[in-house]
Amino acid sequence: RDVFTAMAEAAGTLGTLIEIPAEILDRHFEDYIGNIIPLLSPDHFESAGKWIESAPIVEFLDTTESVAALEETKKQYPEVLVMIKTELNESSHERVEYLVSRGVDIIHLKADRNGDVHSQSQPDKVIGFMKDYIRKAHNHLVDKGLRNSITLIGGGGIAMAEHVAKAIICGADLVSINIPLLL
Repeated sequence: RDVFTAMAEAAGTLGTLIEIPAEILDRHFEDYIGNIIPLLSPDHFESAGKWIESAPIVEFLDTTESVAALEETKKQYPEVLVMIKTELNESSHERVEYLVSRGVDIIHLKADRNGDVHSQSQPDKVIGFMKDYIRKAHNHLVDKGLRNSITLIGGGGIAMAEHVAKAIICGADLVSINIPLLL
């Protein structure tokens, strides 16, 4: 928890946001509530009400229940932005299209910490790099006429300034950064 508390304090000082798993959020984080994006799994939804109503954005892990949890969150907290974090893989462009069709406004596309994208059927097999799969999702949405209805966040392996530019050139609207914060 100490690392997350320090990172929340840094986000508060810098005026940025930090994603923190909802299950560790407690009174130690209350001073930084405006800078925290609670990362929720659908089974933590009920216990995270205080954090959901006070957060600028909440994020759900992409599971079979995440769309229903997102819809319930939007119904109970209509002013809160809600996003889904999904792993990049060979079919993530189709998953993104599905999520857009279900009313998701923000999708966080995530590679591993090195920026590698892994096969869905063979998780140990690297099939490409984050920028290529962000571009694939972006182009798929453009082809379907859906790109302007969604915000795409790219993350994983972004450790230098030029990685940010490459992700945006490939179609991300924003990027998430985690490795440099730990260095």
